Amino acid sequence: MVRSIASRTIASRQIASRRIATQASTSGATTSSFAGVFAPGSSTFTATATGNHLFTFWGGGGGATAGVLCGGGGEIAQARVFLVAGQSVTLSVAANSNADTDGGTTTLTFPGGATATALGGKSGTNGGTGGTGGTGGIARSAGVTGGAVGGAPGMGGTISPYAAPAADAVTGAAQTRFAAGGFATGGSAWGGAGGLALVVRES
Repeated sequence: MVRSIASRTIASRQIASRRIATQASTSGATTSSFAGVFAPGSSTFTATATGNHLFTFWGGGGGATAGVLCGGGGEIAQARVFLVAGQSVTLSVAANSNADTDGGTTTLTFPGGATATALGGKSGTNGGTGGTGGTGGIARSAGVTGGAVGGAPGMGGTISPYAAPAADAVTGAAQTRFAAGGFATGGSAWGGAGGLALVVRES
């Protein structure tokens, strides 16, 4: 579901409650509007204005394996596409993973059929490594490998200035979707967090 905050002012480089600021990663143009937050699941983003749109998206975190290893964080990727008002992009954002299960892939499908993907982290059983190896887009970074039993889960990858925010940009609630790996204690395991997609319309 799209949570539109296109009219919000973008004022700093910090991602904080109800405010986002950044600079386009390759064009040097500052952003003009934050277009949407997409939680796990299938969604459609429809451009309301003609221009370049920057998509930033994470794969899902790997689920932990009890007594073995924490899950790895999801890969982050960015894609920039020129959209005419009314054109749509289909987003399939990775859902939360179960314990002992690899994180899912987040896939964006653009007009004309081109795609870009961000891969999920591995489960503890499969080594707990961060997601890596997605295709398409303009930039990407691997997720972080999960820690040993009782350690920290792997975080999702980061591309400056898209570090893991402390709060959801729309609701101000604690942002857990970026703590992407599962967490393994001695006798239990948690699933990994789902992916997330952010869309910014650039000036």
